Amino acid sequence: FKYYAGGDNSGLVDQDHAEWYDIETPMAPIIGKVSAVSLNHHSNRDATNRNFLEVLDPKVVVAQSWSTDHPGAEVGQRLLSKNIGTQPRDVFMTYYDDETGVAIGPWFARSLKAKQGHIVIRVYPDGEYEVYAKDKKSN
Repeated sequence: FKYYAGGDNSGLVDQDHAEWYDIETPMAPIIGKVSAVSLNHHSNRDATNRNFLEVLDPKVVVAQSWSTDHPGAEVGQRLLSKNIGTQPRDVFMTYYDDETGVAIGPWFARSLKAKQGHIVIRVYPDGEYEVYAKDKKSN
């Protein structure tokens, strides 16, 4: 089991962001393939670029989201794309606002494993793991 916990790292290069703003691309080969990832920058649109997602190739994705613009629509498309990585991803959000679903569309919400709560990844000594979404109503 290998886990990457993202911070406020960015991965966007465009008309307003120079190449140095992309921290994800040089980090990706150092990190390598992981079992699970906590997304960079709360799943905001300036992070989780294709290269980063392709190299880390996680099965489990946790978005520590809190705002109506989490995830960025582009990030959502990359997370669910069958053309990035070697496997489908299980996506867990700590908070997914109904307004986000209106803005992005229902396609993303239908694919989520959890839309809110504390996401717990229990790892066993043999490297196997289970993922739980707990909220204030859970026991």
